[in-house]
Amino acid sequence: MPVFTPEDLLQFHYGEMPETTKNELRNQLENDWALQQKLSVVEEASKFLDQSLCSPRSKTIDSLMAYAAKGVEEPVK
Repeated sequence: MPVFTPEDLLQFHYGEMPETTKNELRNQLENDWALQQKLSVVEEASKFLDQSLCSPRSKTIDSLMAYAAKGVEEPVK
């Protein structure tokens, strides 16, 4: 029985895991309560991140772009 890492659970959650490994993980999830709980934590964290992300204010973006443009215009010493 393989040992699955948190990175494996992330790949599984986002559908980036090879099909053979995905099947092994599904089989192990049926019988491993601890692994089920770890996957649950990954899923909850993913939901939280999706809800909490927002775009920066336009003023912030404008300030960053002005700063970047100023750095490009100055000659390198």
